[in-house]
Amino acid sequence: MMKGKYEAYQLTWHQIGQSDRAAVPLGNGDLASSFWVTQEGLHFYLAKSDALTETDRNVKLGKVNLSMEPNPFSGASAFTQRMEIYDGCVCVEAQGNGVRVRLHVFVDKYSNILYVEGESDRPVRVQVSYDNWRTQKPAPEDDAFGLSAENTDVIESWVEGLLFYHQNGDTCVSETAELEGVGPYLDEVYDSLTGRIFGGFLLLEDGQSRQGVLEAEGSNFTMKAAVLSQQPTSLPDWKTSIVRLAREAATAQTAFGRTKNWWNNYWEQSYVFVQGDVPADPVYEESLAALRKEPVEPDDCPSAVTRAYVHTKYLFACCSTGEFPIPFNGALFNLMPGSGEHYNVDRLSEALTTQPNREPDAALNPDERPWGHCNLWQNLRLPYFSMLARGEYDGMNSLFRHFKRFWPIDRRRQSVYYGGEGQYSNELTTSFGLMPAGGYGLDRSSLAPGYAVTRFSAAVDISPGLELATLMLDYYDYTRDGEFLRGTLLPYTYELLRGIETRFTVRENGKMVLSPLHCVETFHDTKNPLTVVAGLYAVTQRLLKLPQLPSRMEMYLREYRTILPDIPIENPDKPRYAPAQEYGRPMNVEPVWITPVFPFRLSTWISGDSEIARNSYHYCMKERADAFRPFKLGSTPSYTSYSGWQYGGMAAALLGMSDDAAQVLRDNCALSNPGHKYPAMWGPCYDGVPDVDHGANLLTTLQLMLLQTQGDAIYLFPAWERNWDVSFRLFAPQNTIISCTYRKGKVESLSVDPPQRRQDIVICL
Repeated sequence: MMKGKYEAYQLTWHQIGQSDRAAVPLGNGDLASSFWVTQEGLHFYLAKSDALTETDRNVKLGKVNLSMEPNPFSGASAFTQRMEIYDGCVCVEAQGNGVRVRLHVFVDKYSNILYVEGESDRPVRVQVSYDNWRTQKPAPEDDAFGLSAENTDVIESWVEGLLFYHQNGDTCVSETAELEGVGPYLDEVYDSLTGRIFGGFLLLEDGQSRQGVLEAEGSNFTMKAAVLSQQPTSLPDWKTSIVRLAREAATAQTAFGRTKNWWNNYWEQSYVFVQGDVPADPVYEESLAALRKEPVEPDDCPSAVTRAYVHTKYLFACCSTGEFPIPFNGALFNLMPGSGEHYNVDRLSEALTTQPNREPDAALNPDERPWGHCNLWQNLRLPYFSMLARGEYDGMNSLFRHFKRFWPIDRRRQSVYYGGEGQYSNELTTSFGLMPAGGYGLDRSSLAPGYAVTRFSAAVDISPGLELATLMLDYYDYTRDGEFLRGTLLPYTYELLRGIETRFTVRENGKMVLSPLHCVETFHDTKNPLTVVAGLYAVTQRLLKLPQLPSRMEMYLREYRTILPDIPIENPDKPRYAPAQEYGRPMNVEPVWITPVFPFRLSTWISGDSEIARNSYHYCMKERADAFRPFKLGSTPSYTSYSGWQYGGMAAALLGMSDDAAQVLRDNCALSNPGHKYPAMWGPCYDGVPDVDHGANLLTTLQLMLLQTQGDAIYLFPAWERNWDVSFRLFAPQNTIISCTYRKGKVESLSVDPPQRRQDIVICL
């Protein structure tokens, strides 16, 4: 049992929060809540990945407030708030105004219900209220049709509780399909919005509703907030379902017992505990550090790296198994913009750090996200690259199900846009698989079908599909799931490869000419971009190594590899990967030169042909100005660094560069936002707070420092900082689990399950 080790990273605060910047995460993977305490009482934002409006915005389900009279929080003489992550709950104790209370808050793992249990040493009057800011139609935005037509929300006061919901009206799905040239094939679009209703029901046991507020009196109370998003459904059916969910909910004792058991098993399933790392100093703009308002309390945890790992892992577990992928810009824990400012690129950090100066309203509220509400693959992918080593297969399957919904329309788009066969692949997607209208371009009078006016994310294609294929190959390596191989991996990869081959029909010396294509967002309209060519080599090579590969697929792949263009290489005196065979000036700060290292792992220290990769790494990370440094919080997203979605740390680990990997990891573990109480509210580096990609890369970098694989071989400590002690339990391919303890330069214990995989272990010390 690792409970004692986790308790060292249990967070305890003794000062009451001031705003939602004091929020901590709760969740069951689907229902997520940002929870905080102020002198007025308890507050919760409720969130779900499928709370999608008719314009495809992922919005909060509202804000819940719980207060007591007498009020133990106002001028409290004693206050303690503990995040008991091993049990998946938060416990609060407060004493003030002659009353002492104990509160227990958690989200049931097996139903979408948030519970608050309370007890006091004398009777109190408890009040529960609900706030909603979608009371008038929002102003239009450029990236979706008809935003001004978004319905307002409804709040109903029932005798026993409060009902609240948003019912989608006419959606942007059909109009977007028409704009993007696939209107006649609307039946092939996965419509995630039409007929959707989302909301919830609040219950206060033994209480009743009075003028829109739930009230109860006594020394013990339980509040339940049940939430539901359904589609398609009728309003009467939805109301019946949500009320039944709330009324028939398990007792708090039963719900917590099963929830605690799930979290205990989750923490035992996989872990990493480091000792000996020296915390790095955070790097802030002075103006940003001055915005800190939440009180700073001492934190004497044994390891800054372990704290970052544990709490990021927890944050993702709270929101990673919903109907739709984790939003890259804040996950489900994005908060109010601060100081009354909307988000903009030049002042992103200020609005994400400083406290809000008002309650949410129609003009400014926590539904707002930096960079909008769409999915950007380069950002979306990174949490999922971290999951397999922890055995978190449910989150991976959630991602695969999401993109599989788009297969029919992606086949159609390939045909409509390029006259080709197979599947289309794109960086920028809505929840229903098309591009946001603004990114695609509203005025199509002089534009070819498929051409995106936004020449950054909207114009990136093919490489996202190859990275998704890489994740699928990884998943199969780990699980050996034959049904997944036959029903998902092989059909998808064949159609993706076929789509590329039939789209690019020009040949030079018998090789495909992949042009014009972006090398992600950094180099536009290139010829044979590295991100695509390296991906093609990596994916086809790995497919050919699959056991029981159908003979027709094997023949196709072998022929396919004969027409692949050469991987672009430049600088003959010290050869390195080139961004493309032909490319222009950089437009972004992505480290594209090391794409063959991460994510494709085509060239690593294990592969034995890493000289070009190492040269590329040194050029990309060391020789280019200001690349090898942490992000300076408060800077704009044009700041070069190895933080945020930058993948230099993973590349360093994959190339066996332990010193670099450790430095990147230490520095990035210090980039918690100074305005927030919870330490895993990372950034903002390039996205929101929490900066999801930044947190994901912390997890992946540490895991790669400890464990890498090639074929049947499992390499332990391939890029480890030898002055750090560690105990870990991580997953490896072929349903293998490794448990190991390393102390004072030696491996003290090693356990491999199944035991026959012990012969495949290579210790790299």
